[in-house]
Amino acid sequence: FVGDCTPWLTNNTPTAGKAIQYLAPNASFNFTVNDQTSAVVWEPTGALAFCNLNLPQSPVDGQVVTFSTTQTITALNIGTALPVGVNVSLVPTTIAANTQFSVIYYAAGNKWYRT
Repeated sequence: FVGDCTPWLTNNTPTAGKAIQYLAPNASFNFTVNDQTSAVVWEPTGALAFCNLNLPQSPVDGQVVTFSTTQTITALNIGTALPVGVNVSLVPTTIAANTQFSVIYYAAGNKWYRT
């Protein structure tokens, strides 16, 4: 459960083998990916200044999460709730309208990488 984010919809039931999180923000936002999520869809009402994105707290080796947006997000700040030493490598700092990117978790290095 997300709390008071009224435009939020979460579907943790696998859909064609994937758990999807969907958000239609109307302003800059903070977003935390659930552990079992494999796809995130953002459908903002217009271009947004920023998104603070936190990757899953308990990922599994080889987990891939794909992010897509229908509008530009000028500043994309990506982090993780995992312990110190976790690194997010080669991830975008902005995302254009109607584009996507994916990250994969590599447990041996305790890192997320862009695919």
